[in-house]
Amino acid sequence: INQNEILKIKNIETSRVAYKSLGKDPSRYRLSSESLVKRVVKGMELYKVNNVVDINNLISLESFYSVGTYDLGKIGKKIALTVGEKDEKYEGIGRGLINLENLPVFEDEVGKFGSTTSDSNRAMINSETNHILMNIISFNGDEELNTYMDYAIELLENYADATIINTKIIY
Repeated sequence: INQNEILKIKNIETSRVAYKSLGKDPSRYRLSSESLVKRVVKGMELYKVNNVVDINNLISLESFYSVGTYDLGKIGKKIALTVGEKDEKYEGIGRGLINLENLPVFEDEVGKFGSTTSDSNRAMINSETNHILMNIISFNGDEELNTYMDYAIELLENYADATIINTKIIY
């Protein structure tokens, strides 16, 4: 696979179309899945963070979907997928300020905490994390989601000592 073929992968291509329909340039604000695949194709190593984050990245690489995993202890109870508004920003993990305008973003009672481009420092997984929320974001329906949800469960149970897992597809 080369750099040009990456943009033709179904799950990346449909996500880029979604970005364009929201008014966000997917070449300037890449999907996290696209960034990971490009990194691997270039022969660069992935960051090794911890088992949960590494599983997040593996699911993203296998599925070509953006995957966001958050520390449930750091986010509120009411979570929604919205679109970032003008002048909204947050501190992205290892990326500085992220311009959220026209990006699909997760939001709770406190504010925005995750996007399909880069997640926030506020909700990031660390060694103190005990409960997580993993989102696999599809802009092209759910035909493959159950496969990747099952794979994520298997990996989390086998490599991150997960014991209680609830899953659902939200439209």
